[in-house]
Amino acid sequence: MGIILGLKKRKNENMLLTDRQTDRQTDRQYLWIDSLKGLAILMVIAVHIGIGEVDSPIKQYTNNGMYGVQIFFVISGYLTMKSYHRHIQHGDMAISAWLKRKLCRLIPGFYIACLFYTLVFDGIPYYLGEENGVSLLNFLAHITFTFALIPHYINSIIGVEWYLGLLVVYYVFVAALGNRFVGIRKSIWLFILATLLYKFHHMLIYFLPKDLPDWYLYEIFLSKFNPFSQGVFFAAGVLLSEFKLARINDKFIDSMMKRRMLILLAITLFLLTTFNIIRSKHDLLYGLFAFVVILVNLEPGVSWGNNKFLAKFGKLSYEIYLTHFMIILLFNQWLVGLQFILGDLYFFSKYCIVIIASYIVSIVLKHASTGGKLLYENTYNRC
Repeated sequence: MGIILGLKKRKNENMLLTDRQTDRQTDRQYLWIDSLKGLAILMVIAVHIGIGEVDSPIKQYTNNGMYGVQIFFVISGYLTMKSYHRHIQHGDMAISAWLKRKLCRLIPGFYIACLFYTLVFDGIPYYLGEENGVSLLNFLAHITFTFALIPHYINSIIGVEWYLGLLVVYYVFVAALGNRFVGIRKSIWLFILATLLYKFHHMLIYFLPKDLPDWYLYEIFLSKFNPFSQGVFFAAGVLLSEFKLARINDKFIDSMMKRRMLILLAITLFLLTTFNIIRSKHDLLYGLFAFVVILVNLEPGVSWGNNKFLAKFGKLSYEIYLTHFMIILLFNQWLVGLQFILGDLYFFSKYCIVIIASYIVSIVLKHASTGGKLLYENTYNRC
């Protein structure tokens, strides 16, 4: 029995080591993904700062920054399914081990952020509604990630955690049903189903009683902060992963001319959407932009969209996502007087300061989170 447990422990350690080595190779090979993440996180920071209030040539870009999250969902769907396939190929660990490793990457930083925001700010008043501060039940919901299904808690501590809550929901979905949509045909059906749910789930808003306490929280939840409203973007990423596995690009994107046309399409989509030339569903268009960028890069050896500046922020995008709202809140408390001195330049100065400060704080959080991950892995290995 001892020999069997020892072999199992060594196998788990080798699996975790292989996963980390693969991650390092992925960092080098997929610089364009980090660049895409960097673009998305800078868009998100811009809209949270309110820089779009200034009448400037880049006003449309900053106002559309809220749709950077849809880019994240497409990337997450693609990388999650790639990770799932890699795990299945090893075939020597339960799918629960894959889910635990995915959660391990989120939990340390998320728990640290939740604790800090609770102690310093006592939650985000707008998303708390009639509740005064962060309750014990709310905090426990965040610790267990069940906050993703509760309108009053979905965005109440950090102010941006709704994305992470939905991401965990999708992780659980893939772990439970991932084998049901492996393959091009099944993943296409998944995408169609997600599209229909995206299209029609908003109708539930019309059935909400108008006298419901904190009615606006339920409206926001049903329109944006729920698994159905973002599932189409995650499903698009899953479909791309199946394209990669089936080498679909070798059959249909088999020439430089076709790749250049896709690159031109990606650039056109971004510009037309950013500057509101296409007045349509901007979340879908930014999601399509991310889809096309990943599609271009599916072929081995192709790496379009690399940008070392954006990639620096992309590598820390998760930590920056957790910390930037804290920097904004502290800035609003301590340096709001600069608005009277700088005028319109105030928002641009604030943007630069928040980006730099978030990047520095994120490096610290990254190291703290790494320590938490190692502690988790050691505990997991003992089990």
